[in-house]
Amino acid sequence: MAVLFLVGGQGTPSVAAATSPPRGAMGVVCYVTEQTSGAKYAKPAYLDKYRVIALDASNVTEKGRSGRLYRLHYGIDIFKLSTVSYQITDEKTGEKLSNFALSEGDLVIADRAYGTINGVAHCINSAANFILRLRTNCFAVWDENGEKVDIAARFAKLGCGEAASFKGLVHMPDGGVKPIRICAHSKNEAARCESEKRLRHTANKKGYKLADETIQFNEFVVVATSLPDNVTDAQVMDAYR
Repeated sequence: MAVLFLVGGQGTPSVAAATSPPRGAMGVVCYVTEQTSGAKYAKPAYLDKYRVIALDASNVTEKGRSGRLYRLHYGIDIFKLSTVSYQITDEKTGEKLSNFALSEGDLVIADRAYGTINGVAHCINSAANFILRLRTNCFAVWDENGEKVDIAARFAKLGCGEAASFKGLVHMPDGGVKPIRICAHSKNEAARCESEKRLRHTANKKGYKLADETIQFNEFVVVATSLPDNVTDAQVMDAYR
Protein backbone atom coordinates (compact mmCIF):
# COMPACT_ATOMS: atom_id res chain seq x y z
CA MET A 1 0.00 0.00 0.00
CA ALA A 2 1.53 3.33 -1.01
CA VAL A 3 1.39 5.99 1.67
CA LEU A 4 2.49 9.58 1.29
CA PHE A 5 4.79 10.80 4.02
CA LEU A 6 5.46 14.55 4.19
CA VAL A 7 9.09 14.88 5.11
CA GLY A 8 11.77 17.52 4.95
CA GLY A 9 11.92 21.06 6.26
CA GLN A 10 9.48 22.36 3.67
CA GLY A 11 7.21 19.33 3.81
CA THR A 12 8.69 17.77 0.67
CA PRO A 13 6.74 14.58 -0.09
CA SER A 14 8.23 11.20 -0.74
CA VAL A 15 6.47 7.88 -1.25
CA ALA A 16 7.23 4.67 0.59
CA ALA A 17 5.45 1.34 0.49
CA ALA A 18 4.12 0.48 3.92
CA THR A 19 4.53 -3.08 5.11
CA SER A 20 1.02 -3.07 6.56
CA PRO A 21 -2.08 -0.84 6.38
CA PRO A 22 -1.95 2.32 8.50
CA ARG A 23 -2.90 1.73 12.12
CA GLY A 24 -2.68 3.66 15.38
CA ALA A 25 -1.28 7.17 15.53
CA MET A 26 1.20 6.62 12.72
CA GLY A 27 -1.46 5.32 10.39
CA VAL A 28 -3.64 8.31 11.11
CA VAL A 29 -0.69 10.67 10.61
CA CYS A 30 0.11 9.16 7.22
CA TYR A 31 -3.47 9.01 6.02
CA VAL A 32 -4.47 12.47 7.20
CA THR A 33 -1.29 14.03 5.86
CA GLU A 34 -1.97 12.42 2.49
CA GLN A 35 -5.59 13.51 2.37
CA THR A 36 -5.45 17.00 3.85
CA SER A 37 -1.94 18.37 3.34
CA GLY A 38 -1.87 22.11 3.94
CA ALA A 39 -5.08 22.21 5.97
CA LYS A 40 -5.27 23.71 9.46
CA TYR A 41 -7.71 22.89 12.23
CA ALA A 42 -9.00 24.93 15.12
CA LYS A 43 -6.99 24.35 18.27
CA PRO A 44 -9.00 24.27 21.51
CA ALA A 45 -8.26 27.13 23.87
CA TYR A 46 -6.78 24.89 26.55
CA LEU A 47 -4.05 23.81 24.12
CA ASP A 48 -3.46 27.24 22.64
CA LYS A 49 -0.02 27.80 24.16
CA TYR A 50 1.35 24.43 23.03
CA ARG A 51 2.75 23.09 19.79
CA VAL A 52 0.86 19.79 19.85
CA ILE A 53 2.91 17.01 18.31
CA ALA A 54 1.88 13.43 17.57
CA LEU A 55 4.87 11.06 17.47
CA ASP A 56 5.04 7.50 16.19
CA ALA A 57 7.00 5.15 13.96
CA SER A 58 6.27 2.81 11.10
CA ASN A 59 8.23 0.24 9.14
CA VAL A 60 8.71 0.93 5.42
CA THR A 61 10.19 -1.29 2.76
CA GLU A 62 12.63 -0.05 0.15
CA LYS A 63 11.33 -0.47 -3.37
CA GLY A 64 13.19 -2.85 -5.64
CA ARG A 65 14.74 -6.26 -5.28
CA SER A 66 16.48 -5.60 -1.96
CA GLY A 67 13.25 -5.11 -0.01
CA ARG A 68 15.34 -3.58 2.74
CA LEU A 69 13.35 -2.68 5.85
CA TYR A 70 13.63 0.74 7.46
CA ARG A 71 11.85 2.46 10.32
CA LEU A 72 10.43 5.94 9.90
CA HIS A 73 10.18 7.94 13.15
CA TYR A 74 7.78 10.78 12.48
CA GLY A 75 6.38 13.81 14.27
CA ILE A 76 3.55 16.02 13.06
CA ASP A 77 1.94 19.19 14.37
CA ILE A 78 -1.60 17.84 14.52
CA PHE A 79 -3.30 21.22 14.12
CA LYS A 80 -1.16 22.55 11.28
CA LEU A 81 -0.63 19.10 9.73
CA SER A 82 3.00 19.97 9.11
CA THR A 83 6.11 17.91 9.66
CA VAL A 84 7.93 18.64 12.90
CA SER A 85 10.53 15.90 12.90
CA TYR A 86 11.50 12.74 11.08
CA GLN A 87 14.31 10.23 11.16
CA ILE A 88 14.88 7.09 9.10
CA THR A 89 16.74 4.26 10.82
CA ASP A 90 17.12 0.52 10.47
CA GLU A 91 14.40 -1.61 12.01
CA LYS A 92 16.55 -2.36 15.06
CA THR A 93 16.12 1.18 16.38
CA GLY A 94 13.27 1.08 18.84
CA GLU A 95 10.34 3.43 19.28
CA LYS A 96 11.44 5.89 21.96
CA LEU A 97 10.97 9.58 22.60
CA SER A 98 14.72 10.19 22.65
CA ASN A 99 14.61 9.73 18.86
CA PHE A 100 13.01 13.19 18.75
CA ALA A 101 14.35 16.63 19.66
CA LEU A 102 11.80 18.35 21.90
CA SER A 103 11.67 21.85 23.33
CA GLU A 104 9.76 24.09 25.72
CA GLY A 105 6.23 24.71 24.50
CA ASP A 106 5.87 21.29 22.91
CA LEU A 107 3.06 18.97 23.97
CA VAL A 108 3.94 15.43 22.96
CA ILE A 109 1.15 12.91 22.34
CA ALA A 110 2.23 9.32 21.81
CA ASP A 111 1.01 5.76 22.21
CA ARG A 112 1.99 2.97 24.60
CA ALA A 113 5.38 2.24 23.02
CA TYR A 114 6.53 5.66 24.24
CA GLY A 115 4.89 5.55 27.68
CA THR A 116 8.05 4.67 29.58
CA ILE A 117 9.92 6.31 32.41
CA ASN A 118 12.74 7.14 29.98
CA GLY A 119 10.18 8.80 27.73
CA VAL A 120 8.84 10.85 30.63
CA ALA A 121 12.41 11.80 31.58
CA HIS A 122 13.21 12.92 28.03
CA CYS A 123 10.17 15.21 28.02
CA ILE A 124 10.98 16.68 31.42
CA ASN A 125 14.65 17.21 30.53
CA SER A 126 13.55 18.93 27.31
CA ALA A 127 11.04 21.17 29.18
CA ALA A 128 8.28 19.66 27.02
CA ASN A 129 4.83 18.60 28.20
CA PHE A 130 3.37 15.21 27.41
CA ILE A 131 0.33 12.95 27.15
CA LEU A 132 1.64 9.39 26.93
CA ARG A 133 -0.54 6.30 26.87
CA LEU A 134 0.41 3.62 29.39
CA ARG A 135 0.39 -0.14 29.15
CA THR A 136 -0.32 -2.61 31.93
CA ASN A 137 3.33 -3.16 32.84
CA CYS A 138 4.36 0.48 32.63
CA PHE A 139 6.56 2.17 35.22
CA ALA A 140 5.56 2.12 38.87
CA VAL A 141 3.60 5.03 40.34
CA TRP A 142 3.85 5.66 44.09
CA ASP A 143 1.63 7.57 46.50
CA GLU A 144 2.83 10.09 49.08
CA ASN A 145 3.20 7.31 51.66
CA GLY A 146 5.59 5.35 49.48
CA GLU A 147 3.02 2.71 48.53
CA LYS A 148 2.83 1.47 44.96
CA VAL A 149 -0.44 2.50 43.31
CA ASP A 150 -2.67 -0.06 41.61
CA ILE A 151 -3.62 2.09 38.64
CA ALA A 152 -6.56 0.00 37.41
CA ALA A 153 -8.02 -0.21 40.92
CA ARG A 154 -7.94 3.58 41.20
CA PHE A 155 -10.25 3.84 38.20
CA ALA A 156 -12.41 0.77 38.88
CA LYS A 157 -15.50 2.82 39.82
CA LEU A 158 -15.51 4.93 36.66
CA GLY A 159 -18.72 4.76 34.69
CA CYS A 160 -18.77 4.24 30.95
CA GLY A 161 -17.31 7.27 29.19
CA GLU A 162 -16.22 8.97 32.41
CA ALA A 163 -12.73 10.40 32.96
CA ALA A 164 -10.76 10.84 36.18
CA SER A 165 -7.19 11.28 37.41
CA PHE A 166 -4.92 11.02 40.42
CA LYS A 167 -1.52 12.43 41.34
CA GLY A 168 1.44 10.22 42.11
CA LEU A 169 5.22 10.10 42.17
CA VAL A 170 7.65 8.36 39.82
CA HIS A 171 11.31 7.46 40.26
CA MET A 172 13.40 8.89 37.45
CA PRO A 173 16.39 7.18 35.77
CA ASP A 174 18.75 9.68 37.42
CA GLY A 175 17.48 8.74 40.88
CA GLY A 176 15.22 11.75 41.34
CA VAL A 177 11.52 11.70 42.13
CA LYS A 178 8.98 13.65 40.09
CA PRO A 179 5.22 14.21 40.44
CA ILE A 180 3.00 12.86 37.70
CA ARG A 181 -0.69 12.94 36.84
CA ILE A 182 -2.38 9.75 35.67
CA CYS A 183 -5.65 10.18 33.74
CA ALA A 184 -8.04 7.56 32.44
CA HIS A 185 -11.18 7.23 30.36
CA SER A 186 -13.47 4.24 30.81
CA LYS A 187 -14.19 2.38 27.56
CA ASN A 188 -17.71 1.45 26.51
CA GLU A 189 -18.73 -2.20 26.42
CA ALA A 190 -18.05 -2.63 22.70
CA ALA A 191 -14.56 -1.16 23.00
CA ARG A 192 -13.83 -3.33 26.05
CA CYS A 193 -14.87 -6.48 24.24
CA GLU A 194 -12.82 -5.61 21.17
CA SER A 195 -9.78 -4.83 23.33
CA GLU A 196 -10.07 -8.12 25.22
CA LYS A 197 -10.51 -10.00 21.94
CA ARG A 198 -7.24 -8.55 20.61
CA LEU A 199 -5.43 -9.31 23.86
CA ARG A 200 -6.58 -12.93 23.85
CA HIS A 201 -5.63 -13.34 20.20
CA THR A 202 -2.12 -12.07 20.91
CA ALA A 203 -1.79 -14.25 24.02
CA ASN A 204 -2.88 -17.36 22.12
CA LYS A 205 -0.58 -16.58 19.21
CA LYS A 206 2.44 -16.09 21.47
CA GLY A 207 1.55 -18.92 23.83
CA TYR A 208 1.10 -17.21 27.16
CA LYS A 209 -1.76 -16.87 29.63
CA LEU A 210 -3.52 -13.53 29.70
CA ALA A 211 -3.31 -12.05 33.20
CA ASP A 212 -6.44 -10.78 34.93
CA GLU A 213 -4.74 -7.45 35.68
CA THR A 214 -4.08 -6.95 31.96
CA ILE A 215 -7.76 -7.44 31.18
CA GLN A 216 -8.76 -5.05 33.97
CA PHE A 217 -6.24 -2.39 32.91
CA ASN A 218 -7.47 -2.50 29.33
CA GLU A 219 -10.97 -1.55 30.39
CA PHE A 220 -9.57 1.98 30.34
CA VAL A 221 -7.48 4.25 28.19
CA VAL A 222 -4.79 5.37 30.65
CA VAL A 223 -2.31 8.18 30.07
CA ALA A 224 0.40 9.96 31.99
CA THR A 225 0.49 13.73 31.59
CA SER A 226 2.31 16.80 32.78
CA LEU A 227 -0.52 19.19 31.90
CA PRO A 228 -1.67 21.48 34.73
CA ASP A 229 -4.88 21.05 36.70
CA ASN A 230 -6.70 23.78 34.76
CA VAL A 231 -6.79 21.28 31.88
CA THR A 232 -9.55 18.93 32.98
CA ASP A 233 -9.36 15.15 32.92
CA ALA A 234 -11.88 15.04 30.08
CA GLN A 235 -9.83 17.57 28.11
CA VAL A 236 -6.65 15.54 28.59
CA MET A 237 -8.38 12.43 27.27
CA ASP A 238 -9.97 14.35 24.39
CA ALA A 239 -6.54 15.68 23.44
CA TYR A 240 -5.14 12.14 23.41
CA ARG A 241 -8.00 10.81 21.27
